[in-house]
Amino acid sequence: MKYDFDYLGTKELFDDCLKACWKFRSGSYLEDCYLPEFKESSLAEAERLNVLLPLIKWEVDNDDLSEAMSDELYLYYEDLLKGRLDGILDEEEAPIIIKDLTESYIKAFGKDTLDEEDQ
Repeated sequence: MKYDFDYLGTKELFDDCLKACWKFRSGSYLEDCYLPEFKESSLAEAERLNVLLPLIKWEVDNDDLSEAMSDELYLYYEDLLKGRLDGILDEEEAPIIIKDLTESYIKAFGKDTLDEEDQ
C-alpha cells in the first residue's frame, strides 16, 4: 500500500532535520523539532510508523531513547510479532521497516521477545 509519507521519504525528512538541528542533537529536542512537521492524528497507522521509526532508530543508535519513543517502539514491535502490521506496510519498504524496527528493538531492550505478559 502506498502512503503520502513513505518510510524512505520520512527518513530523508528526518535527515534534513538532523542537519538543521545539528547543534542540539538530543532525542527530546529532535522530537520537538521533527514531529510537529506531521499531523499525527491524521496519519494512517503505517504512515505514523513511517514517521516515528527514523526518530526511534536515531534515539536508539545514539543511546538517547525517550520514554515516549521507547513505548512506541515496544508497541510497534508487538504489532509486528502479532501480525498486526501484515498488509498495511508498503510492500517495497516492508523489509527495510521490519529490519530497522527489529534491530532497534533488540538494541533498546536487549532481546527479541516481548515481555511475558504481552506474548
